[in-house]
Amino acid sequence: MRQFPRRRLLLAGLIPAAALFGLPVLVKAQDPGRRLAFFVAVPEYNHAALDPLPYTERDVEASSALLKQAEYDLVVLSGARGKKDAKLRPTAANIRDRLKEFLESREVTRRDLIIVGLTGHGLQPRGSSDSFFCPLDANPSMTLEDEGRVQVPQAPKTLLSIAQLLQTLEDSGIGPKLVLVDACRTEPKSKGTRRSAGGIDRLTLAELPPQTAVLLSCSRGEYSYENEAFGGGHGAFFHTVLDGLKGAGADLKNRVTWDSLQGFVREEVPARIEAVPQLKNDGAQQHPNLKSNLEGQPPVLIPASVLAKISPNAGKVDIPKNTIPKESPASVIGTVKRTQEGQVRDDNALKLKLVWCPPDSFRMGSPKNETGHREEDQVDVTLSSGFWLGKFEVTQSQYEKIMGKNPSYFCATGEGKSRVSGQQTAEFPVEQVSYDDALEFCKKFTEAERKAGRLPTGWQYTLPTEAQWEYACRTKESVTPFSFGTSLNGTEANCDGTNPYGTTNKGDYLKRTTTVGSYPANKWGLHDMHGNVWEWCLDAYEAKLPGKTDPVAKTGSLRVLRGGGWNSVAVRCRSAARYLNSPGLRNYILGFRLALSPVQSAGEQEQSSGAGSGGPDVREA
Repeated sequence: MRQFPRRRLLLAGLIPAAALFGLPVLVKAQDPGRRLAFFVAVPEYNHAALDPLPYTERDVEASSALLKQAEYDLVVLSGARGKKDAKLRPTAANIRDRLKEFLESREVTRRDLIIVGLTGHGLQPRGSSDSFFCPLDANPSMTLEDEGRVQVPQAPKTLLSIAQLLQTLEDSGIGPKLVLVDACRTEPKSKGTRRSAGGIDRLTLAELPPQTAVLLSCSRGEYSYENEAFGGGHGAFFHTVLDGLKGAGADLKNRVTWDSLQGFVREEVPARIEAVPQLKNDGAQQHPNLKSNLEGQPPVLIPASVLAKISPNAGKVDIPKNTIPKESPASVIGTVKRTQEGQVRDDNALKLKLVWCPPDSFRMGSPKNETGHREEDQVDVTLSSGFWLGKFEVTQSQYEKIMGKNPSYFCATGEGKSRVSGQQTAEFPVEQVSYDDALEFCKKFTEAERKAGRLPTGWQYTLPTEAQWEYACRTKESVTPFSFGTSLNGTEANCDGTNPYGTTNKGDYLKRTTTVGSYPANKWGLHDMHGNVWEWCLDAYEAKLPGKTDPVAKTGSLRVLRGGGWNSVAVRCRSAARYLNSPGLRNYILGFRLALSPVQSAGEQEQSSGAGSGGPDVREA
């Protein structure tokens, strides 16, 4: 069966011309007003260089039909609709004109929201900070300038500028502007070759208009795939969006919000690609990428009352008791036979996603000639039991639900609120938590899940041991300084990219935390194992790494931290890099991630007091 690398060119840079547009509009959690949708599907192109895309129209028709049931006011442009009404042909001029007419005729206000869906090919010219969607009449031909370093579209009016699209939405005065783009993210082909492109990732959130979010179907350098395996013929991205809107992406209140939908899509698409043997065997990868400048509570796309009507069988977020049989916990948890590395589970009250890490042996630490090596001499380690590790660092919203408070510096009420103005920080990692705080979270969460019947005897939520953490970071086999390779400059992780490692190219330095999962995952699907916040491990700190079987250091007054943080220079974010601190210290670079481990291998969770709080300008080297 032929695999279709979906939407072959690239969608990348966004709107450098969109500077400041005044104060952001706060979005409240209740019904925001009218809901609008504008979808474009291009199944075939006039230009010979742009391949046909068999399933774009199925994606759009299925999504728009569901939104119509949810009482959306919508307009759809597609090849099939264009045959009946010329104004609905997905040409560049029609897309621009219909969108402007749609917004003006509805007299939109800031209480209204709009979802814009684009499915087709995309284009990122070399040397350009703007990206383009390719309409039916697109001419992707380029003129080379500046000795070939810059590509200039020969027929720019046949392309839809994403920057102009967002500007049109902003100028209309509408509230939340939510854009779904299903297009590949590889540079335009030139004489049969493919070169890498800059991509949207190089831009900052300040360049997006207020109350705007863009969810791209794949990450920089990746293809977006469509296949018959996805619902009989869909793109992996929109097939997942559709399921999310039907209720699979609902939040704890059984509503579909923007946050719950995009989180579901970003998590689920890679898994669906992996589940198709033909794609997996070809090494296909697809990781949706989010860029957002929303503030306040997440926009509600489908309220609970509406979702109950259009999808009465939508899965509830509340997991029924005894979903995990107490009498046979091994049938669900901890069995290598039925559980593959990287498999994800979220059957807990927080819908906290956990990744399976199977038992195995690996070499822990780094060779002495690795730049930055210190107190990390290599040892051989065997982990006799598998364990589940948080796919993401524990977020502010998850911590608050269990502990009843959010201590984070980088939140709307924290001391660092000026640094995150305009950001939704609920999915930022919680920080300013001590080792003791993290263990208290684990204790309360374990007790709640046991009481609900979702946690079998012999398992508990805890912090990962230092060995478990490095094993999962390396996915047992990586021997390079980072799980993804030999260099880091802020592109692959949230760190101080102005002090890179393994390269002279300086990268970004956000100077704050950011949404968990904003950077690519490792091979097992774990995000932010490098950067964002330092993560507490269960072990006491010993100068020499513990080795042998199921090691966990228990002597000493200090505790281990791993992974590096948002203000760490790149060398401190290596897989083997270690940090130490008092178990009572709270600081805006310190967070944690959960492990679900067998009690016998989880070690003793001793509470070690020691109050302390780092100042707001603490910076570790």
